[in-house]
Amino acid sequence: MWHSLSTPGMAARRKGPSVTETLRRQARLAEAEALAEAVLQDQNQVLEYQKRQAANRELLAKWRREKSPEKAYMYLGGFFLKLPTAHINSVVQKDQDRLQEWIDVTRSKIKHNMAELQRILPSERPKKVVELLLKNNGK
Repeated sequence: MWHSLSTPGMAARRKGPSVTETLRRQARLAEAEALAEAVLQDQNQVLEYQKRQAANRELLAKWRREKSPEKAYMYLGGFFLKLPTAHINSVVQKDQDRLQEWIDVTRSKIKHNMAELQRILPSERPKKVVELLLKNNGK
């Protein structure tokens, strides 16, 4: 007498997510991982911009507090140039403005990527909390 190794109850227990569902989930997780990586890179970039802003701010503040020299050295493209302080001040101020623009653009990318992450992998937080976090992330 021949017996089947699987019983009707075993077949029901073995049934899990379909292959298609598993592939969709893996694709969703891969997309979330890529977005999370982009968020981390962008956050590190914002920190680098802020460090550069702080160094510029220190120089400008020092020259406001103390009498600035008529000329000073500035590092440009692999070498030092002795330039008038007024010119260096304007270059540094333009750099500050450009850095702030880059920070704003990068923060908006972070906010967009965080919203996409929330869409792909909804958190357990209440919807209002998530909206508040996403709103304040870009500021």
